[in-house]
Amino acid sequence: HPRRISNCKICDLIPDEIADVCILEEPEHLNWYRAPGCSSWSSKFCHCIGVIHTNYKAYARDHAPAGFLAAPLLAGVNSLVVQANCHRVVKLSGVLQEFAPMSECIENVHGIRETFLKEGMR
Repeated sequence: HPRRISNCKICDLIPDEIADVCILEEPEHLNWYRAPGCSSWSSKFCHCIGVIHTNYKAYARDHAPAGFLAAPLLAGVNSLVVQANCHRVVKLSGVLQEFAPMSECIENVHGIRETFLKEGMR
């Protein structure tokens, strides 16, 4: 899409001294394309967390032409992309594929709790 902004441009806008934590929603498809010369989110930020909630492997398997071939290929690409861009992975469900076995967990992180916002303002 012509209006998309590459992660290079976004990362360039953030000074290194405040590039501490980055939370990427759906990092597997957010990073399917990276412009040449761009570094990964995990090299820009000290802590890069990916929150994954969509089962793209199942979508490919059940809906793509030749899904039985597309699903494992997509799962492999997704795993590589997530590992390259995230220090930790939070999956919202155990039915999602394995992305980074040593750095992933399953947690319900939908919404923002009032106590979290109050702590951030402190």
